[in-house]
Amino acid sequence: MSEQDKTENTENQTVDASDVAEDIIDETVEATTDGVEASGGDSEIDILRNELAAATTALAVAKDEAAEAVSAKMRALAEVQTVKRRTAQEHLLARQKGVDSVILAVLPGYDDLGRAITSAGEDPTSILPGIEKVREGIKRNLENIGIVEMGLEGEDFDPQFHEALTTMPTDDPELKGKIAQVFESGFMKDDRVVRIARVVVYQD
Repeated sequence: MSEQDKTENTENQTVDASDVAEDIIDETVEATTDGVEASGGDSEIDILRNELAAATTALAVAKDEAAEAVSAKMRALAEVQTVKRRTAQEHLLARQKGVDSVILAVLPGYDDLGRAITSAGEDPTSILPGIEKVREGIKRNLENIGIVEMGLEGEDFDPQFHEALTTMPTDDPELKGKIAQVFESGFMKDDRVVRIARVVVYQD
């Protein structure tokens, strides 16, 4: 059952309860009035009538308060739903902007590779310097949006940031436990690992 259905049921129950209470008051007063009239007590009838009027007024006030409470609850529920929708839209927009920023950082490298291939002509070896420049450009663009490379050769191996694909022996004690080769560079943004580095480690 939805929140709206629950609210409508609560409102209906409140109104029904008020109607029942009013009917009971009417029946009680009517029965009492008949008894008093039979005994000839005019003053007691007036008292009962005054009490009935007071009870009727109190019942009307209670009905108004119940209706206002239901209305306030409905407004609160509507506001919560609005906030949820707005928050979801903001999260989606933020994620889209994040994806766009990464794509925009890579696209210049894509364009540079196209130009390097075109200018290589009949000498494929001439493309190597251009590719190196493209790689450095992509790296700078990623750093501009806070994504930095990690897991470089010579760094200490840390299983929190690096994945050891294999190990290789070394006679140099200073190299033991350090990264010997990088199969895939790792990247971080702030303190969060974007991609873990896959490396070869000198055997400890």
